[in-house]
Amino acid sequence: MTWPEQLLRDRGELLPPADPGVIEEVARSLGIHFPQEYVEFLLWADGGILPGKRFLLYSVGPGLHPAETILAANRDRPADFPLLLIGRDAFEEFGFLKAELVAPKPTSPLYLWLHETEATKQLASSFSAFIRSIVTKD
Repeated sequence: MTWPEQLLRDRGELLPPADPGVIEEVARSLGIHFPQEYVEFLLWADGGILPGKRFLLYSVGPGLHPAETILAANRDRPADFPLLLIGRDAFEEFGFLKAELVAPKPTSPLYLWLHETEATKQLASSFSAFIRSIVTKD
């Protein structure tokens, strides 16, 4: 059993697994390496709405809506935009620091993009810690 299944027993409004080839293609087109634990999640669920319905995760595939994919969320961003966005809540988007995605890594911290101040704030020490915080709040 992988970590997503251990934490999220109910798939709820999460999408079916992503195709490994699509994950690799999206990473290549963005010029990044997704953290391994995030890839494991995508292989379990390609985005969707997390329990509690506060957070939506963008998908590497078609997703819930064409505007809510990783490619769409990161398209047309300035070259110096610091994050690779992977999701949102009602107010802000979140993702990984692009500077930390230049080489394969098992995990990477997750950051919130504060639109009003155009600053980042650490949301969780890892993607799995982020998921764990959501599950324990519900």
